[in-house]
Amino acid sequence: QAKQPQRSPESRASSSAMFRALVLAALLLFNVGAELAKGWVPLGTGQCTGIDPLIKEFKRASLDACEKACDSNPTCNAVCYSDGGECNLYTRCDKVKDALPEAFPASKAKDSKCYGHPEAAPCVAPAPPHGNRSSLCCQGSEIQIGHRCTPFCEEGWSSPESESFCMRGALTPKLSGCAPDPCLAPARIAGVAPEGSCEEGALVPSGKSCTTRCAAGYSSDVKALKCSHGVLSPPRYECQPSGFLTEAAEAPLPPNRWPNLEPPSGMWRGTVRLDYFNYSYEPHIYRFYYRVGIEPPAEMEAFVKGGGIFWINFQPKNWSLGAGDGPLGGEAVRLWAPRIKAMAPAQVMVSVGHCPEDHCSTCTINKDIYGTVEEYHAMWKNYQDRFAEAGVNNIVWSIDFAGRTSKSKFKSQVMELWPGNDRVHWIFWNHYEMRGPADGRGASFAFEIEKVYRNFVELTDAEHNFTSKPWGLGEWGAEHKEADCDQVSFLRSGHDSLASGKYPNMRAALYFDTRNSKVQEWQRPEFKRYLSMERFAVNDRLLPPVVVSEGLESCAAPWQIQGFNRGSCLEGGRILSGQSCTAQCEPGLQARPPSLLCSRGVLRPSAFECVEEAVIV
Repeated sequence: QAKQPQRSPESRASSSAMFRALVLAALLLFNVGAELAKGWVPLGTGQCTGIDPLIKEFKRASLDACEKACDSNPTCNAVCYSDGGECNLYTRCDKVKDALPEAFPASKAKDSKCYGHPEAAPCVAPAPPHGNRSSLCCQGSEIQIGHRCTPFCEEGWSSPESESFCMRGALTPKLSGCAPDPCLAPARIAGVAPEGSCEEGALVPSGKSCTTRCAAGYSSDVKALKCSHGVLSPPRYECQPSGFLTEAAEAPLPPNRWPNLEPPSGMWRGTVRLDYFNYSYEPHIYRFYYRVGIEPPAEMEAFVKGGGIFWINFQPKNWSLGAGDGPLGGEAVRLWAPRIKAMAPAQVMVSVGHCPEDHCSTCTINKDIYGTVEEYHAMWKNYQDRFAEAGVNNIVWSIDFAGRTSKSKFKSQVMELWPGNDRVHWIFWNHYEMRGPADGRGASFAFEIEKVYRNFVELTDAEHNFTSKPWGLGEWGAEHKEADCDQVSFLRSGHDSLASGKYPNMRAALYFDTRNSKVQEWQRPEFKRYLSMERFAVNDRLLPPVVVSEGLESCAAPWQIQGFNRGSCLEGGRILSGQSCTAQCEPGLQARPPSLLCSRGVLRPSAFECVEEAVIV
C-alpha cells in the first residue's frame, strides 16, 4: 500500500480553518435562509416594496422577542437581531402594514453589540439656528444608533420634523432646523366679520400680516397686524361703526350653543384648570370634577357667558349609592339641577362615573372597586331621570373611559358598561404617557390613539353605535415620572396625531394640566404649539365679542419665563377689563413693573420681570 505523503502542520491548520469556515458559512446561510423564509431580508437589499424605505427604529433582542414586538406593533419595520454573536440588521417585509406615525420604542441599552456594526455609528445632532442650546435634539449632541432625536426649539420656533432616528451614522429624516411659529387670529372682537378676524385664516404665517376684516357697516382701526414668531403686533384691533348700518351682522353661534355641542369643524380646545389658563389661548371646554363641598372656580360664570362649554363630572365612588337619593345621587342632582338650568340657552356637558372599566367588579383592570356593571347602569339612569324630572333640558351627556382597554378585553369592559345609544351623546377616553425612562418600553401617543380609535370603529354595532357619536380625549398628558425628552416627544406626538386629520371623529381634546402632568416651564414651547393647532384655532372665531360692562372682556394672566410663582397674578388666571394684575414672584425676587392693567382684553404692559430686589432702582 502506497504511503500517503505527510501534511505539514501549517497545511493541517489551514484545512481545519477552511473546514470551520465552511461550517460557519453553512450555518450562516441556514440562519439567513430561515430568516428569509420568515419574511426577513438583509437591510438595504431593496426587497421590501410598498413601505417607507426609512428604517425608523432598531431593537436589540432575540428573534422571538423581535417577532413578538412586530406582531404587537405593525410599525416595527426594523430590528437589530442578535444570534448571540454578531449582530445583523434585518427588515421585516410581511409585518409592515399601515405604518403609524411612530414606531416601537427604541432600545435604550448603551452597550448594544450592534454599535459595532459598520452602519451603526452614532449620529451627531446639528446645532439650532438660534438660542443658547448646543443641540437641536432634546437628547443631546450625540444620538446612538436606533435612538430617537426629539427636535427641541426655543419659544417662538418649531421644528417641521416631529422626530428623527439615528441610522447608518445620520439622522433620518434629516432635520431642517427650526421654523418661526405662526400667529392665531385674534378672537372676541365686536363687529368682526363672521368668517373670522383675519383674511389669511385662523393661522397667520410668521413674517406675514393679518389683514383685518370687519362686518358690513364697520371698519377696522388697524389695517393689518404683523406676525412675528407667534406674536401679533399690535395684538388685536377694533371694528368701529363706519356710518349707517343697514343690517346687523349675524354672529356665529358660540361654542356652548352648537347642537349636541359638536364643533362645526375641527376640534374644541379644552382644559381642566380654568383658574390659570395662562397661555394666551382661550379654552372652548372647561372640565370640573365635582365632589361634595367643592365649588367651581369664580371664573366659571364668566366663562359660560363668554360662550365656553362647562363640563361637570360626577364621580360617585359607590355606584349603588349613586343610584340612590343620598349625597352621591339624588342630593347632587338637586344641588346642580337649578344651576345648570339657569345656564340656558348654553348647553352643559355632564358625565357620571369616569374611567368605569378601572372600577367595575367584573373588569380585568381593577383599582378601587365602585360596583358592578348593573349598578353603573342604574346610576346613569338615576342621574338622567332626576335631571329630566327637574326640567333640565340643556344637558349633553358624555361618557369618559380610561382608554387602556385592549381589543381582546373591549367587549367585556367598554361594551358591557355602555349605558345605551340613547343615553350617550359624546365618547371620551384618557391617554397618558406610560413609558418608563429606564427601559424605553411602552407605547407612543400615536400608537395608543390608533389602537383605541380602531377598537371603537371595528366594534361598533347596532346596540353600541359608537361611530354615530363625536369623540374626544377627556384627559391626556405627559407624566413627570418620564424622562424630560420623552415628555417633549409625547407632547409633539399628541399634536401631530391630532393635527393630522387622520382621526375625523376626534372633536375635542383636554390636556390635564395639573398634578403629575402639569406643564413645566421648559415644556411651554411645545405646549403652545399644541394649543395653537389649526384644528383648535378654526373655532376661536366662534367666541363672541365681550361686553365690558358685564366684566367678560378679561385678560389671561401672563406666563413669565423665570422667577415667578405658578399663579403669576394675585387675582387669578383671568383679569377683568379695567382691573390690574398684581404680579407675583418667588421669595427674594421682586416684580418689575409691580402690576399690569387689563384694558379690553389686553394687558398693558404685556408682561413683567422677576428680578433680584437689589437690582431695582
